Amino acid sequence: MHQGIDFTTTIGQDIVAPIAGRVRNFKGIRTKYPMLQIFPGKRYTDFHYMEILYVKPPEGARHDINMYRSIKAGEVIGRAKSLQKLKYPC
Repeated sequence: MHQGIDFTTTIGQDIVAPIAGRVRNFKGIRTKYPMLQIFPGKRYTDFHYMEILYVKPPEGARHDINMYRSIKAGEVIGRAKSLQKLKYPC
């Protein structure tokens, strides 16, 4: 069951960090879809980290597995990817 929140974006749209912390861009092990994880800079009781799917890294950013970088709230952390090009199942 999907317990996330879906947002509509435009292909290539900047995705900004909703909180400060550390982020890593990577590709899903099974799907190979580009995604990222954000680990908050301060401890939250409701979640340990958040995941945003179908986001390619910003220009010049490394996206190796376990390559973390510090981010500020409102900072561009990626660009929205086309689900059609990823052959996402409808």
